[in-house]
Amino acid sequence: MDAQEANLVEKKNLRRLELSWELDSESESQEKVEKVFEDLQPHSNLENLKIQGYKGVKFPVWMDYQILSNVVSITLSACENCRQLPPLWQLPRLRYLTIIDLINLEYIDTSFQGERKFPSLEGLFIDGLPRLQRLSRQDESELFPCLMKLEIYDCPELTTLPCLPLAKSLVIYSCNGELLKSISHFKSLTYLELLTNYDLVYLPHGMLQNLSALREMYIGNFKKLKRFATDRVSLSGLKWLTISECPELEAFPEKVLEGLNSLQKLTVGMCIKFSNLSEGLRHLSALEILNLDGCPELVTFPNGIKYLDSLRELTICGKPSFYFTYSYYPKLTILPEYEELVILQECREVKGSSAQFMQIYRSREVGQSYITSIWTTLLAIAHALWLMIRIRPQVVLCNGPGTCIPLCVMGVGWSSVFYVESIARVKRLSLSGLLLYRLHIADQFFVQWPQLQRKYPRAHYVGCLM
Repeated sequence: MDAQEANLVEKKNLRRLELSWELDSESESQEKVEKVFEDLQPHSNLENLKIQGYKGVKFPVWMDYQILSNVVSITLSACENCRQLPPLWQLPRLRYLTIIDLINLEYIDTSFQGERKFPSLEGLFIDGLPRLQRLSRQDESELFPCLMKLEIYDCPELTTLPCLPLAKSLVIYSCNGELLKSISHFKSLTYLELLTNYDLVYLPHGMLQNLSALREMYIGNFKKLKRFATDRVSLSGLKWLTISECPELEAFPEKVLEGLNSLQKLTVGMCIKFSNLSEGLRHLSALEILNLDGCPELVTFPNGIKYLDSLRELTICGKPSFYFTYSYYPKLTILPEYEELVILQECREVKGSSAQFMQIYRSREVGQSYITSIWTTLLAIAHALWLMIRIRPQVVLCNGPGTCIPLCVMGVGWSSVFYVESIARVKRLSLSGLLLYRLHIADQFFVQWPQLQRKYPRAHYVGCLM
């Protein structure tokens, strides 16, 4: 059956249409591919459209407001030859737009000034657009008037964002300093997630200004970040703050902490040079939970911690090395006075620890041959069985190393297994995660990237967890 015989334009009940081009379609001429796509015009009752792997240069002329007037969701993926989008900004009911791996795309909107662009769009997800320069070629004042959620992944040439008055959630992966300067214009923002930067030593001056509505912020994998800017920030509404995998970060300036008087949860994780919480900690009068995870340079706690009347949980968690001989808190020897609040995990050198630590045999070392790993896996399973029988845990919580597989397998039947995929897994699961997912071993399976949840629908995405 050819495209015309499909006669999609007459199918009034068609609500969802997915069109995918296989790899062998590359041998066909662009003219033929574009002609086939043109002949697949759907009825105007269509609501959801997904296009993947299209090899043509131009999108069909029917992708405009007349035919797609009822469409609410569009996904464009791996249309590598397309340099320009159809006039999607005209669609009156479009609420969700996803654009992935359009490697030649330079602008989302190429319309002229004066038009109201994307009038109903609420969510925009863009990933893998290496040539994207701006969201709009022209004036951006009327762009995305209703947008509430924006996610940007791997768009290295994007250096500015328009003012989005209603935006509530912003996620940027692989961000540059120029792009971060635009964040201060997002005055309604409640959730901010910034991931992966290899150049910035300081966050841009003024980036955190005007964000009084912000409730949750996550900053992770900024490889050279040493300090936050020392300018006073206005984050009076911030409730949760997580700083993770910033190996050069040394301390929080007191001026930064002064503006966080509503903060309820503070997490600092895997910041190996972090040594000072600063006396500004005393300004966190609403702080209830303080988590420190893998900060080996931390020596002591500031006196200001005794003024935190709302604090109910202080977790100090170390990450042991492969051979379980090194504590990640070698310099921290004294805990705060109120030890009843302290939860210690993998911190054997910290005074006052009553936790038990047990070595779990690895199923396979990195680089180990698969033949010899058969015997080490059997040994790990036997050891895991002994531990599970001895401890009988109610819950097994794990996040990716090969040691977790025997424990999870042995825990089936008497333990609830919760698996949290590593934050480093952005587009595909680890081998451990894939096994637990395919075999249905985990009772609850969590991923830390939304695109993973879309690829593995039984997984849950609730933001960054660890």
